[in-house]
Amino acid sequence: MIKTHTRSTRQERATRSGFTLIELLVVVSVIALLIGLLLPALAHSRRAARAGQCMSQLRQHGVAFNLYTIDYGALPHEDDSNHPTIICWYFAVNPYLGVKNDESLFGEGDYFPQIKLCPEVDRSVPSFFKSYRFNSGLETNTKPFLPPEWMHVATATPILFDAEYSGTGVSFKGRANKVDARHNDSANILMGDWHVEAVRKKAVDSLRWKLE
Repeated sequence: MIKTHTRSTRQERATRSGFTLIELLVVVSVIALLIGLLLPALAHSRRAARAGQCMSQLRQHGVAFNLYTIDYGALPHEDDSNHPTIICWYFAVNPYLGVKNDESLFGEGDYFPQIKLCPEVDRSVPSFFKSYRFNSGLETNTKPFLPPEWMHVATATPILFDAEYSGTGVSFKGRANKVDARHNDSANILMGDWHVEAVRKKAVDSLRWKLE
């Protein structure tokens, strides 16, 4: 009698050791819920990391611009369309950024200088390489170079900023209307005192985009 009872108990335990269909569905539902909660947080973390990398790159540009002004007494020119003998800022800062390829604009893949490219840009867009632009409101065609002392409020004067990169034209200059607030509704902007600031989209127009 005892042996029969023991054998029956073992059979019952063996039967109960597996999960029922309902229990499995509950576990799957919980896992799916956790994944749904974690994915947005992970995506936010990746975007925050890319925004931080962008700020770091703009700070390095700030160092490059500062060194350039020490050597030449003014910032590099915004563009070379009206002054073919003058080097555009995009190429003028190469020696100060450690970029050896003077034709970096035409680089591809791993050869493209990463420091000149915001990590948030979509490389499938043909003009992705113009993700940073120089504030064109600081210069004129008759005065293509800007001495730093001309900026009366350097802390709020944009020099280089996160810019929209759509369209087919190649331009490395622009003003407030070209700012792209791609970092959680904010744009990273290098100011005239060489600090980098994340500026909310609604506050972009309040910056000093032109010399007064």
